[in-house]
Formats: sequence, C-alpha cells, structure tokens
Amino acid sequence: MPEISSFYSSTEDMLSSDLTRSLSSMFLNEYRYNVNQASLLLYSVVSPSLLWRSGVASTSVGNLYTISPMFYEQTMALHSAEYPAINSILTDALKKSNMFFISYSETDQVERFAGRSVGDLFRDRLDNPYETATFLHERTSELLRLLSVKDVPMEQIVAFLAKFIRENRFRQVEFDDMNREFIQEFGVDWMDVLPKWYENRKVPVFFVRDFKVENIASPEDEGSSLSEFSFSGDFIIRDQANRRSLVSVSVFNDSDVDGVVSFEARDMIFSGTSSRRQSERGEKVVTRNFLIEAGTGKQIAVVMKGITSTFTTNVSSNLPIKFFVRGMTNISRTTDSTEYVKDLDRSYFMPAPGEIIVDNEDENFKLISPSSRKRLRNLISPLSESKYEMGSTLMIREGVEVVPRHMISSEAYGLNKLTHAFMLQGSKAKMEWTARVEREGEYEILAYIPPKVFAHRIEEQEKGVRGSGIFTVSAVSVTETEPEEVKQYYIVDVGGEKQEVSVDIKEHVGWVSLGLFQLPVGECKIVLTDRGNKDQVLLGDAIKWVYMEDK
Repeated sequence: MPEISSFYSSTEDMLSSDLTRSLSSMFLNEYRYNVNQASLLLYSVVSPSLLWRSGVASTSVGNLYTISPMFYEQTMALHSAEYPAINSILTDALKKSNMFFISYSETDQVERFAGRSVGDLFRDRLDNPYETATFLHERTSELLRLLSVKDVPMEQIVAFLAKFIRENRFRQVEFDDMNREFIQEFGVDWMDVLPKWYENRKVPVFFVRDFKVENIASPEDEGSSLSEFSFSGDFIIRDQANRRSLVSVSVFNDSDVDGVVSFEARDMIFSGTSSRRQSERGEKVVTRNFLIEAGTGKQIAVVMKGITSTFTTNVSSNLPIKFFVRGMTNISRTTDSTEYVKDLDRSYFMPAPGEIIVDNEDENFKLISPSSRKRLRNLISPLSESKYEMGSTLMIREGVEVVPRHMISSEAYGLNKLTHAFMLQGSKAKMEWTARVEREGEYEILAYIPPKVFAHRIEEQEKGVRGSGIFTVSAVSVTETEPEEVKQYYIVDVGGEKQEVSVDIKEHVGWVSLGLFQLPVGECKIVLTDRGNKDQVLLGDAIKWVYMEDK
C-alpha cells in the first residue's frame, strides 16, 4: 500500500491510523455479510471516521458499511462448535448505536422475525446484508433482555462482555470459559437461555392493558411544579435525576413462545423548541426486563427514576410495541411506591359475562370506502399501501383524497393491536360492526372513542408570475376551530329496522353510550356514517353490547 503510506511520516503513524486499521481488517477477513468490497473500500477512504471508534466502550457506528466488528474479531474470538454465531452475537451486543441498522416500522415486526431464527441466519445467509445485521442486532438485544430478567442490569452485562474482550485480546476463547465467568459474576447460566433463543422462529403475542405512569410525591413536592427554567435558557426538568415514578401495566402472553417486556427510564434535557439527549455527558438509561412465559399473565408495578418512563413489548406482534404518556399534564401523582408482580389470568382481558365486543381489528368489522380512483403514488410506485397510519395528525389538501385507514394509538381499544379506524366527513365511506346476539333482552350499546386526530388543511397560493410553479404553503388547524359540539352519527340496524343516534365526542376518550335497545336473537349491526362537521375526522374503534335485563 505505497500510495497510502506516503501520507504518513513514519510506518508507526500509518499503522496507528484509523484508515489503515479499517482497511487491514477488510483485507484480513472475509466480510461476514458479503458486502460489495468496492463499496467498503470507497466508504473507508471517504469517511474513515465513521467506520472506527477507538475502544469498545465508545463504539458508536453511523455507517451502513461499517467494518469495525471485524476489528473485534481481530482482537479476540469467542468459539463454540455448537453455536458458530456466538462471536458475532458477542460483538453485536457491544454496539451502542442503532444508526447502523435499517429503520423499520412496528408493522414490520412479524414479517421480519416470524419463521426465521438466529441459527437459520447463519446456516442460510440472507442476500441483504443490512437486513441481516438488523435482524441479528434486534435478536441479540432480545438475548440480553432474557439474560437480565433476574434483576441483572443489561448495562452490567455489556460491561462484563467489554471487559472480557479486553482481558482476552489476541486469543481464541471457548464459549464455555466465558460462560463460567458469567455464572460466577451474575449467577445466570447462558445455557438456560441460549439454546431455545438460538432456534426460536416465533414472536410472542402480548395483550396489554392499564399502562400508567404516576409521579411518586414526597412532602417537599407539595405545591411544586413539575418543571422550571434554568438560567442557561434550557428547559430542564426539576431534580430529574431523583424524580421517581410508579409505572404499572397488565400483560398476558397469548402465544406458545416466551417473551420479554421491558420498562425503561431515561433522563433528557430540552433546549428551545427541540430536545437533545444527554449523550455528551453520559445519558442515564435504566432498563428492567420481565419474562412473560407462554400462556401466562402478569400485573407489574415498578419504581423508575428519570424524566421519561416507557413500557415496550420488544420483539412481538404488538401494535404499538412502545407505550408512553403523552404530555406531563397526563401524569398523576401517588404516595404509593410499592413494587409488585402478580399473576393474571387470560379472562382479565376478555369481555365480562354478558358483554359482546367487536373491535376494528376483528373480522366482524368493515371499513367501507366507495372510492375506486387510483392515487398518483400507486401509479408511480406499485408497492402495496400500508394498512396503518402512524402518528395522530392528518393533512387535508384540496383535491387530494383522504383515504379511510387504521391508525396506531396506545390509547385505542384492543388486545395486542391497539388501533382505530378513521375517515373524513363527507367521504361517502362508512364503518360497520356486526354482533351475533344470542340472548333476547335489553342491551346498552357503547362506542369506544379514541383520542382525537388533529387535522390540518394545507393551503397553497401561487407566488409571483402565474404559471411560475412557485407556491407558498400554509397549514391551518381544523381541530382547533371545532364548534362547541363535535358529534358522530350512528345507525343501529336490528333485523332491517334502523334507528339513528348521535353522541358528542369532543371531550370524550373511552366508552360512550349510544343508548338502551331491545334486541332479539340474531344479528345487530352498528354503522358509523360519514355525517359530521366540515373536515371532521370520524373515529371508529370498538363497539360493546352489554346485556342489561338482569341488572
């Protein structure tokens, strides 16, 4: 490499350079994921600083073509005849950044993980190296969570692995030797977890309910606010390092494979209108993991320290996979700081006796749109359109159809898929829920109203000479200018006899009654019409029939 060496004053300088170390790793090893070698060389020369960080503890990769894992293999190799992927698992566990990996939406979880195990990954390599790396990374995170369910902090596990590498540089070490040291350190045996995890091709299905975050109040908190301004101009959370919250949830694993759920708390700082994490000064992240075995349920409450507390179902078929409280004003206070884990039966999540519930994810729900017009995006790209909308905001543009769809929301009704449907007023769409009534009598019918979807009308005005193609674009909130009443109109159809009812949903989140009805044995259909205020976003989630005769 004479051309490269000419840039350095001595051989020692060249050998110590980031670039040479990256290139040396590339030529000394066959790249695990079969990335095009020319691309690797190009990225090494153009941006070597993105490919390398000195020391395992500070590794943070932001480049899709990173070859830093090969340097780990040059310094130490973990060997196992039974689990040939163990060295890649070890090095992946030390990656601290997700920037290297493909960004997938939550709706891709089942497609990515079901039917494929880590063992399959190394027996039959995938054509897409980035997809392979992402799969391995997320499954490795799952392994770390499984190892930490007995109150072994994940941060300590990662620190142990980093230390193990440092102490065994330039050696090939048997996995059994590493596992022995791990057992001595934590009292946890990898072999209790690794075999089943390595060949697992399934994803768990979690029913989730009752997620709640409560600030634990102390006497000195009386009369205080949740936040204050610092003299630096940053918006900070008062005493955030010591703020404690009681985070609770009810969860049931409705599958035949074990899964792990996690609580996470982290400290953050807000500057101006944007937020930044405290990574420069060492962001504090605390994670607590709980094993939910197949066919079992738990009610869990934990005390977490930090400004944000979340609950996540990790690798699962859930929508969403992460739960958090929107806004500080939605967090209540409590004086209780009792942690507990209680067993829960599946019946806790099922309708009570005498109730029938049809959710928008059930087969007895229909979202019907009469539109058959092909949208421009489908003509340009024939990819199938996603069933789900992310977020809670809709943009309404003149002449552009707002397609009725489903929206993911942690505050929607559901078991493992917390979603609701939406359509625009005047769209000629409708929603239908159909239930089979098995017992004649009086029923109360209720509709579940999810949090409102904020609508903004996009307005364009041509600027300058007509036909110049220069426009100014503005967004006007439709939701903020709503009238005093925001109603939705339903039709209760019993054997062909129809009755229209309306409910004001402006201030409602949760169940709202449509009234009492005398129902015979047979089908009862509830229809949400497209009637409403101009630009109103109509919401449909679950409908509940409650038998009232014996009450």
